[in-house]
Amino acid sequence: MASTCEVELILFADYGDGKQQPDEPDIKGAIIEVMDGDSKQVVEADSDGKYRLKHLVEGGRYLINFDSEFLDEQGWRFISVSSDAITPVTGGFEFRVS
Repeated sequence: MASTCEVELILFADYGDGKQQPDEPDIKGAIIEVMDGDSKQVVEADSDGKYRLKHLVEGGRYLINFDSEFLDEQGWRFISVSSDAITPVTGGFEFRVS
């Protein structure tokens, strides 16, 4: 049976280079869905703006969906994910647990 882990990540408003800069705010208050084809987690950020994803399979591929209407209301157009535990697979929000 595959080993599972918990991943902590931050979503932030990305104004250009894919790395969080001091003027790029964390996205708090958004509800995200994390899917792997068989299951879905619905996660809201904690008070520190961190999203904790539980029971992810190491090496598994996941897709993050979020409410684009919420992001538009905040004026955010480009969003990036920050975490040492994941590796982006494609542009956008598909990732593999490292």
